[in-house]
Amino acid sequence: MKYHKVLIAGVAISLLTGCGANPVSEKVTIEEKVGSLAKERIDALMRGDYESAISYTSDAYQSVVSPAQYAQKYSGSRSWVSAELVQVKCEVAENFCMVGFNLSYKFPRMGDVQSVKSTQRWLRVAERWSIYHKLN
Repeated sequence: MKYHKVLIAGVAISLLTGCGANPVSEKVTIEEKVGSLAKERIDALMRGDYESAISYTSDAYQSVVSPAQYAQKYSGSRSWVSAELVQVKCEVAENFCMVGFNLSYKFPRMGDVQSVKSTQRWLRVAERWSIYHKLN
C-alpha cells in the first residue's frame, strides 16, 4: 500500500512539472519567427556571408541567382553599420509578412552614418518562409 502512495505521488509530481515546462507564453508567433529569419539574413549580409544570406530566399530564386550574383547585388551591405527590426506585420491567411528595418550605413569616403528604412516581403511556400525578390 505504501508503494502505491509513493508511485501515485511520483506520477502527480511529474505531471505537474510537465505542465509548467511549456507555458503558452513561450510559443513563438509567426511575426517573431519571420522577424528572426529576417534579422538573421540581414546579419549575414552585414558579415558578407552571401552564401548564408541567399539561403533565406526561395528555392526558385536560388535556381536562377547564384551566391556570387547575390553578393554582387548586395555588395553595399558591408557598409551597413546596424539594422534595427522595427515592424513585422503578417497576413497569415495570405501567407505573407511585411518586415521593416531601420538600416544605418556609413558612406565610405565621408564617414557619416545615415539611416534608411527598408521594407521586405516574406512569403510562405510549403511551410517555409523566405524573402521575396523580384527577378529582373
